[in-house]
Amino acid sequence: MIKKLAEHSLSKRKVTVVCFTVLLLALASIFDYSATLYLRENDWRAWSSLMDRSWFEGESFGGGDVPVIVFMAVIFAWALSFLRFSPKSLKRLRRYFSYIIVHGLLTAVVIHLLKGVMARPRPSDVFSGEIAFRSWFDLQSPELHGWGRGSFPSGHTANIASLVSLTYVIAHGLSAASRWVHLARIIVFCLIATMGLSRVMHGAHWLTDTIAAAAITWWLADAVFHRLLCLPMQRFPTEIHRPCLWEFRLFVMVLVGCLNLAAALFALRLLAHSLYVWGTLYLISALGVAYVLFRAISLWQESLFPSGRENLAPPLDPDSVGGPLLSTVACQDYPTYQ
Repeated sequence: MIKKLAEHSLSKRKVTVVCFTVLLLALASIFDYSATLYLRENDWRAWSSLMDRSWFEGESFGGGDVPVIVFMAVIFAWALSFLRFSPKSLKRLRRYFSYIIVHGLLTAVVIHLLKGVMARPRPSDVFSGEIAFRSWFDLQSPELHGWGRGSFPSGHTANIASLVSLTYVIAHGLSAASRWVHLARIIVFCLIATMGLSRVMHGAHWLTDTIAAAAITWWLADAVFHRLLCLPMQRFPTEIHRPCLWEFRLFVMVLVGCLNLAAALFALRLLAHSLYVWGTLYLISALGVAYVLFRAISLWQESLFPSGRENLAPPLDPDSVGGPLLSTVACQDYPTYQ
């Protein structure tokens, strides 16, 4: 009963955070234009240029390179874990590597789909007089030239916010009360705030673009961890009973579902432009296909994790599996899974 109450309290905290984010986004929408214009006029060019440039675009090192380097290192470690001579500690970390990779890929796809569908003009274009200002929720905005050029949400902010997946990995192994978890969360929050403000000062994004990007990335990190890959249910000794690369098979199915949800948003744009017949047909078909796909994902998850308690291996000694980072004690806070 105590564990169920703790799980219920955790869910309430998540709902509270989501509601706070929605409220913050709504309030920021009121001052979106004026706040963005103020930050743009008070641009700290040295700071904004540092966060904007990137090694991978032929420039010097910039703030956006940090998550890319981390992501590439995780992919390399994940690939090494499949080699026969790789250490067992690396193999036991594979589930965390898979989580970080899946979250990073899914975040990139969702953010760029939203950019293309929402097609919000960037502040630099609005302030120069080339196009009128549009709110992030305005589906009547005209199409932009080139897919993914939209301002909403911020890709750079989502890129740096993808580091939030590391805090889930640390919390899962070291427990949420560890000072390392709090330190990691503070560092990630500071990086997100720094990148978000620099993108607004640079004139590349509105204030609401950065808030939405951070919120979407966090929500995806939590959903992939708890709902898609069910990491709290995984135990290394039982992972050999699941199909090879099952995490990425789930990712592909979710990817197709996200494409259909993007098509549903596009259908809403058609409805906003008074194209009622085509908009209705697109909306019904896209939502129908998305429902079938996500239902199939749910059924496959039930086969991967047939029973919450029966599928769990007995607790292991943390020292026998590579230290406290791989402790299974932290997983015991999740007694049942629906």
